[in-house]
Amino acid sequence: MRDSVKIAWITAGLTGLFTIAASLATYWLTNKSPEMVYTLAGGPSFSTPEGVKRIFVLEINNSGSKEIKNTYVQLALPNGEFSEVAADATAGVIITETKSKSTFELRADLLNPSDTIKLSFLTAQQTDSSEPKITVRAPGLNATDVSDKSKTSTSSYFVAIFTVIAVLAQLLSSFVTTKYKKNKPGNSGNTLKNNELSAYIFGTCGLQSEAWNISTSFRGVADLLGTLSRKNEKYRVQTLVALKAHLLIKHIHVASLAVFRYNISLISETPISDDEFNEIRSKALDEGDDTILWRTTCYEFIRGEIQKHAHTLSDEDFISLKSYFIQQS
Repeated sequence: MRDSVKIAWITAGLTGLFTIAASLATYWLTNKSPEMVYTLAGGPSFSTPEGVKRIFVLEINNSGSKEIKNTYVQLALPNGEFSEVAADATAGVIITETKSKSTFELRADLLNPSDTIKLSFLTAQQTDSSEPKITVRAPGLNATDVSDKSKTSTSSYFVAIFTVIAVLAQLLSSFVTTKYKKNKPGNSGNTLKNNELSAYIFGTCGLQSEAWNISTSFRGVADLLGTLSRKNEKYRVQTLVALKAHLLIKHIHVASLAVFRYNISLISETPISDDEFNEIRSKALDEGDDTILWRTTCYEFIRGEIQKHAHTLSDEDFISLKSYFIQQS
């Protein structure tokens, strides 16, 4: 009993020291100035009877250390029109939208440090040579375009600092729990975050190199997979299977399900049938309810779907994908 109390005190003390050290480091690294950046990523264009269509993703981030009020965003497409626009923001950020055929405007009331606004939009133009004109500003502040730059801001340091704290605290807590507490089944039923669920699916589909692009919203993930599908035939199969595998996540908002179906239909060039959609959804589970069963269900589904597309892949591509599903004896 005395040993357990000692370990508990040591854990608390070390965690406190880590927190103090991180706070001091954060203080010295913070420049106390507002800073806003944005990136624009455009997918490959594809021709339709309505013209040349292209998907873009615009991400705006408060990368400074002060809040930013009254952010204004404008997208202008002089030689085309916006077919679809979906806006998403960090929880708590209030946004209002105004859309016309060739312009889209968004206003955000308040962006705290690290808050993000993400716009996914589908454009229709006569040619694929022009990108939308982007305006992002706030009173006394113009956002910086960092689409083609490698930038390390203070937020990068924050992520590193708090990651270290989280890892050390987790190791200490695990040590105490393992040594002095009984393992009680049923106490660890918390479902992973959206991006963590998507990361597992990306990895199982062989898309590990794209995992760093994963959004916190499922709609963002669906649009990302839709964009990646146009790289080559192997990517088309991988992203199509990954989109369908996301339907095995039980609690997804109906709007996100619609975006997954939309991108599946774009890649397949035919709408996913209600029968197929309902069959996949009938197998959906909450990861937190049975962590192993959810992973097994995803794994077997992905393996079966990739096997179905074997005839569309080169031997080299199929063998590389098949390597993710080698049975362990």
